[in-house]
Amino acid sequence: MKILSTLIIAFLLSSCATEWKNPSTSLPASELSIATLLLTPAIYQFEEVKTKGKVWDLLYLSDGEYELRFKLADEDGYYIEVLSDSELQVGEGDIIEVEGQFFRKYFKEKYKFETYIIAKKVALVDNTNIFKRNK
Repeated sequence: MKILSTLIIAFLLSSCATEWKNPSTSLPASELSIATLLLTPAIYQFEEVKTKGKVWDLLYLSDGEYELRFKLADEDGYYIEVLSDSELQVGEGDIIEVEGQFFRKYFKEKYKFETYIIAKKVALVDNTNIFKRNK
């Protein structure tokens, strides 16, 4: 009986262990909405994510580690900040798809959380009707 219980416990413990995956080489999650990222940030903290939206408040930075900062907004007005360390060919109002690492950080001096994506890939979306609702 002791052998059987030991085997069962060993089996249960071994099935709970998962293989470690390097976050820099893991595949991004399926496409997520901006609202999902904002509502459940703890789930996606430091994870690779993919989302799409419209570019606005585009700002080219002259100093610091990032060259470009903009807001990526969805059809409902939810937005997330996107930072890029390379110059991208995007313009105000472009509909794009972004893949990158998701972060949420608390700033004590501002008394607020900021959520952002460090972009690794950015692609223009051909479908300009992305924000039209199905009726």
